[in-house]
Amino acid sequence: GTRVNSDFKRSSALARVGWRLDESSSLYGSIRWIDAEKGIPFHTTEPAGFVNFARFPEWRQATLALGYERQLRGGGELRAQLFGLGFENTLDVYTDPELENLRLESEFSDRVYGGYVLGEWQLGAAHRLGAALHLRRDRHTKTERYPDGTTDPSERYLAWTSSAAVEDRWRVGARTSLVGSLAVEGLELREAQTYRSVGGEDELTDDPLTSETLMSPQLELQHQLGQSWFASAAAYRRARFPTMRQLYGTHPPNPGLRPQETTGVDIGVSWTARSMSFRANVFSDRVHDLISRQGRNEPYRNQDEAEFRGIELRADGSVGLLDFGVSWTGLDSRFTRSSEGMEEVPFVPEHQIELLGVIRLGQRIDLRATWLASGDRVYYDRGVKRTLDSYHLLGLGLAGRPGQFELSLQIDNLLDEHVEQEDGFPQPEQRS
Repeated sequence: GTRVNSDFKRSSALARVGWRLDESSSLYGSIRWIDAEKGIPFHTTEPAGFVNFARFPEWRQATLALGYERQLRGGGELRAQLFGLGFENTLDVYTDPELENLRLESEFSDRVYGGYVLGEWQLGAAHRLGAALHLRRDRHTKTERYPDGTTDPSERYLAWTSSAAVEDRWRVGARTSLVGSLAVEGLELREAQTYRSVGGEDELTDDPLTSETLMSPQLELQHQLGQSWFASAAAYRRARFPTMRQLYGTHPPNPGLRPQETTGVDIGVSWTARSMSFRANVFSDRVHDLISRQGRNEPYRNQDEAEFRGIELRADGSVGLLDFGVSWTGLDSRFTRSSEGMEEVPFVPEHQIELLGVIRLGQRIDLRATWLASGDRVYYDRGVKRTLDSYHLLGLGLAGRPGQFELSLQIDNLLDEHVEQEDGFPQPEQRS
């Protein structure tokens, strides 16, 4: 994980330019550059993975995108994008907390290329069709460099991911709509090597190559209860591949991770007025082969079966000069079967509150505030369940619009909370 407030320094730039081709279509291009130096929380009693004292003296990322948008006749829309991402960083590992005695330098390099096409078509007064295609190529390498100048390649993989999805919406009555969707995802691992001990010797070893396809169908019924009230009920099956980091980014890696599969139901009600909206959902999910880990120093593993049950409440609106959004999620997550003897799912909060507020101080100046409050979570330390305290992330910003420009000042994590992001962990099966 990366500590949210671990940037020692960070500079970034974003540029975006658009061309309007005609009244209904446009092209755009964007480029973003990030250059940062990051820290990792020190662990004096036990290593974080295999690291006690470390920092990222170099953490660089560049993203380039070229897109096309077109409004179709009858209310349809077409969007397409090609993108590329380059990621380079260096992790320096030391033997002392003063970061003076270098033990190891790890160099990471990632290249990601891909594209997608999204479309929606209004086929009649009661029929709307949507479709999406996506293709992505990931290449990753990691090289260990030692103080004596020797190097060892320790990770290599090349993966292709693809997806195709379709959503069909029919109005089956004056107030009722039926929505069906199907997503098909594919993962092809063409090259995979990790550095590990084989026969008592450490060497770069070939991992099993895989090629799999997953299907995720959903059926939803929507009904208008009154002028401002709506209800919905959905049943779904969702499948998800492990991320590349979950497969190879931990110590030790676990290239044998299997996809996780979720089946669930969701029932919701919503209310919409001119300046206010409200939505409430209850859901219940059963997850097979849940991808999880006991703690931050453990590899990801497939757990047998878990249940997620919860409720979501969300309200958005405007009152005078204030625009706001507030949401609350209560969640009960437990293993029904776990080969490692765990009861609660690690790192999943019991509840979470999110608040966004924007106060218009004038025609060209806004005051913005964000607040995230997360409840208690658990993790397991050598099989013993321990509790992580709740935390609050508070942000405050000011935005001004002189002429055709917007200038903003944003301060994140005002309370200086020390938290970490659990990379790739499946969020509660929220539909909002």
